[in-house]
Amino acid sequence: MSKTAKLHINIEPELKETAEEVLAEMDLNVSQAIRLFLKQVVLTREIPFLVKYQVEEIQDIKVKKMHYKKVNPPFNYIGGKSWLKDKLRAKVKQQLNNNKITAYCEPFCGSLGAFLSVYDILYNNNIKTVFLNDINAKLINFYEVVNNNLTELVECYIKIEQQFFKLTDKKALDKHKTNDKEELKTILSKNNDFYNDIVNKYNTANLADHKIELASYLLFLLTHCYNGLYRENSQGKFNAAYNWEVKHITKHQINSKLSSLNEVFSMFNIVFSCENFDKLDYIDTCLYYLDPPYLNEKGTENKYNNCSFNYSNQKLLLETIKNKHFIYSNYYSAEIVELVNEVLLLVDVDIVERLNVFSADPETRNEVKQEVIISSKKH
Repeated sequence: MSKTAKLHINIEPELKETAEEVLAEMDLNVSQAIRLFLKQVVLTREIPFLVKYQVEEIQDIKVKKMHYKKVNPPFNYIGGKSWLKDKLRAKVKQQLNNNKITAYCEPFCGSLGAFLSVYDILYNNNIKTVFLNDINAKLINFYEVVNNNLTELVECYIKIEQQFFKLTDKKALDKHKTNDKEELKTILSKNNDFYNDIVNKYNTANLADHKIELASYLLFLLTHCYNGLYRENSQGKFNAAYNWEVKHITKHQINSKLSSLNEVFSMFNIVFSCENFDKLDYIDTCLYYLDPPYLNEKGTENKYNNCSFNYSNQKLLLETIKNKHFIYSNYYSAEIVELVNEVLLLVDVDIVERLNVFSADPETRNEVKQEVIISSKKH
């Protein structure tokens, strides 16, 4: 074994930490990288890359690093991806090793569980533009209002909360110590009527004329519906039931919750849109995370709302992005495997397991389900 010599280098802690992360993605450590660099200097008798800064300027370069801070999605959502955070973070880092990527896009953004799992990685890799699209116009409106009209949204929401709380029979509620659900429903009957009235307003209001009001209705409903779960029926109407609880939500609490989301939005040039996936522009320099409505384990479409997304749609989606940088998720089924083999080339495939926590059927709730994560290989 050849002899080695120790080399001591003084550098900023942030630069060291960032360099270690980048090198780890290339299966290198700092010592190996320095050794490669010095060998190239000796071999070529010059710096083996273009130096963008004068030597005296290098010490003034500051590495700004965003550390991950958990920001929860504003509500629960069927198909939400917060549970997949660790796998998504690894996949996004892998994709961003390709320095041609300058933007990030989610054509099916849902509750933002995926984006909020990787936003710091995007920021640290100098991704400045983020496209967030969903076919649900009221969801996109909610995000736009959080981004542009947060103060007005909080004020409007608090007024609704105050009206709701005043309807509560506090004395009767305090005396209610049993598990008698019928008695509880009697006590909170006015609250339930108020909740259902907001459901009706949310489902019938004109989006173009009531953007902030609609966002506040949605926020109220998701605060007081069962499991905080956004759900629509086959007509595309919000239909999650009241949870028969009274939560006294303060202005500080709701402002704190939404401010975190607003701060993440402010880090990027966010472009919101409400289009079918096939109406979007797909560009070579963008990374796409594709989380369409799943086919079920039998290979047929799941019905989440009034929007159909069948096998043909899945095929068109894969054909659209097959030559792009992408990460795609779906149920693990023979039909999906067959479709992937037919349409895609040179992809990585991972099988992951999760609990079916939001199943409407109690018998299948918390069953272990398998999903497939498919990602493009480096071009």
